[in-house]
Amino acid sequence: MFTTKNGRVVYGGGGIMPDIFVPTDTVGITSYFTKVANAGLIRNFAYEYADLNRENLAESVNTAEMLSKLPGDYTLLQSFVQYASAKGGIAPRWYYINISAPLIVNQIKALIARDIIGMDGYFEVVNSTDPVVKEAVKRLEAGDADFPVEIGRNIKKDQQ
Repeated sequence: MFTTKNGRVVYGGGGIMPDIFVPTDTVGITSYFTKVANAGLIRNFAYEYADLNRENLAESVNTAEMLSKLPGDYTLLQSFVQYASAKGGIAPRWYYINISAPLIVNQIKALIARDIIGMDGYFEVVNSTDPVVKEAVKRLEAGDADFPVEIGRNIKKDQQ
């Protein structure tokens, strides 16, 4: 057992148990998603899309503006499904595609943002739907932390 500077108890033996449990959301992970992700098709599609549309997308000053230049989610998904079929030989299975659609579309947008905006854009998109991040932000904004937390400050005074 270890006590932090702020008086929190941390137990050893396999990691740190989180204070707030947020269950892992596996609803969107289907056999279709697993196949296209393992084949690298989501990454390749996003890269090719960004490359083909780089001139227009690169004019964006932030992630929100860049995302507004992308087609609607269904159009993006349709294009990806056609791409996965043509380039990866993965037949469309619409039952599973519809279950995985939010996950696939979010990954595509995040990877396009990474290519155009950089890693900050990637994490902005990915974290916008991450249940753990959403819960953490909600708790921090509500002041539910066990010790004072300054949002936006990640360097302690003794590290400056």
